[in-house]
This record gives sequence, C-alpha cells and structure tokens, in this order.
Amino acid sequence: MPPSPRYRLLLADDHAVFRSGLKSLLHEEPDFEVVAETASGTDVLPLVQEHRPDLVVLDVQMPGLSGPDVVRQLRSAAQDVRVIGLSAFDDAAYVERFARCGATGYVTKSRPPHVIVEALREAAQGEPVWLVRQPLTSPLYRLTEREREVLVLLAQGKPNEEISTLLRVSDSSIRNTLTIVYQKIDVPHARAAIAWAWKNKLVEDPKP
Repeated sequence: MPPSPRYRLLLADDHAVFRSGLKSLLHEEPDFEVVAETASGTDVLPLVQEHRPDLVVLDVQMPGLSGPDVVRQLRSAAQDVRVIGLSAFDDAAYVERFARCGATGYVTKSRPPHVIVEALREAAQGEPVWLVRQPLTSPLYRLTEREREVLVLLAQGKPNEEISTLLRVSDSSIRNTLTIVYQKIDVPHARAAIAWAWKNKLVEDPKP
C-alpha cells in the first residue's frame, strides 16, 4: 500500500495548554505532522515562509495580530497556504471575518476531538469546513479556496487568460471553475458575479 499522505501543520494559539493538547492529539494521526507552533500572530508569516506548512490552524485572538489579520497578511504576501480558524468564539462576526479574508474554514474548540481532527484533515485537502452553531446561509461558505480565489481575481478586473496564467492552470479550468461559482452564488454571468463579490466584501476598496 502507498504511504498515507502527510499534511504539515502550523499551530498558532496563545493558549499553551490547548496548543500542547492539540499537538499531542495530532501526533496520533499518521497523516499529520506539526512542523511549527507559535503563541503570536506576528510569528505566523515568518514560520510559514520557513516551514512551508500545508495548513495553518489559527486562534481568533492572539498577541500581535488577530486570526483574520494573519490570513490577510498571508494572502498579501502571496502565501497560498490553507488556513482554518479554531477558536472558543462562536460569534457570527468572527466567522464571517475569516470567510471574507480567505480562510478555508472555522471550527469551534467545543467540538469533540475526533470532529476537530477530521475538520483539519478536510481543510488540509482544500475542502471548506465551517463547524459553528449559527446557521451559515451565505453561498460564501460553500465556495472552495480555489473558487473564491478565482472569483476575487475576476472581481479585480482580470480576464480569464490572466487568471489562468496567475494560477498556472488552463483557460478551460478557469471557465469550469467560474461556471461552478456562478451556480453556487446563484448568478447568471460574470458581471453579476463581480457585483456579488464586491457586495460581500471579497474585494476591498483600494486605500487612498
């Protein structure tokens, strides 16, 4: 049998006891490897650049930078690592901030250990995972990381050919992805999808 895939994880949480417990839990999983950990949001980008993890597991509130701010920093630095929020907070505002800034998902710490582990596994594979108490009705939460990325680039005014070059995939792949995006957000065409992306704040106004 081929060896199990290994997902390299970075844990960012300022609660040392929880971080240690999660690390021990993941140590029992053959397809996970914790390659770095930190208690500070400001350490995440340098650690990602050094260790190249597949998934960053982020708390919402940490010294230095909050979880959503870390995600924005990673995206601004063109780091395509997947990110999932793991927090005690189950507030819709926190979840929405993670979704809008490009996270793969969000899970509350109150979930059973096996549920958290499986959520991290799905997120490492690029599947959107949003395990919170409040109902998540927006199509935003159904978009995969790649689908959201393509939509954002489209909303930034980039044509399909440029998007395919940036993402190193074929033009037909971009067209297929956009077709799926249109279906998920229930719009008929690119113009409506762009308007939807701006309305849902997936694209920020340029700073003066």
